[in-house]
Amino acid sequence: MSSENTVNVNETASTVSTWLIRDLVDQYPDTMAVLAPFGIDLCCGGGRELDEAVELHGAPREETLSSIREVIARQAQAPADRAKA
Repeated sequence: MSSENTVNVNETASTVSTWLIRDLVDQYPDTMAVLAPFGIDLCCGGGRELDEAVELHGAPREETLSSIREVIARQAQAPADRAKA
């Protein structure tokens, strides 16, 4: 992965609410497990920001964003763990 494609996990966690659903799921596929129970998916091309989708679907904002941040941290850690093995 080139440095221009490397995502700063701390920056991502603080700005995740403004990410488009499609970009979030593309970068962190496991986030769908958090979003799907609220009916948030890639319909319409996933072109809504996470914050907007959360509001439209009536998902609890802080709980959802917290769960998304946990998934991002876990997925970001996984490549480092595999490199150590």
